[in-house]
Amino acid sequence: MTEREIGELVPEGCEACGGQDAKVRLHPNGGKYEVCLPCHRDEIELAAIDTLARAA
Repeated sequence: MTEREIGELVPEGCEACGGQDAKVRLHPNGGKYEVCLPCHRDEIELAAIDTLARAA
């Protein structure tokens, strides 16, 4: 498997939900992952909640 670049389309689909509009995106906790925009937004929200919980 070749390393994909950020923003590159993923023909296999979203690794979270299987949706077909997946791209390589930066994971909020570091690294890259292959997800659609709705799943990416969910992951960003979870990371923000986790950060706020640790700060409290």
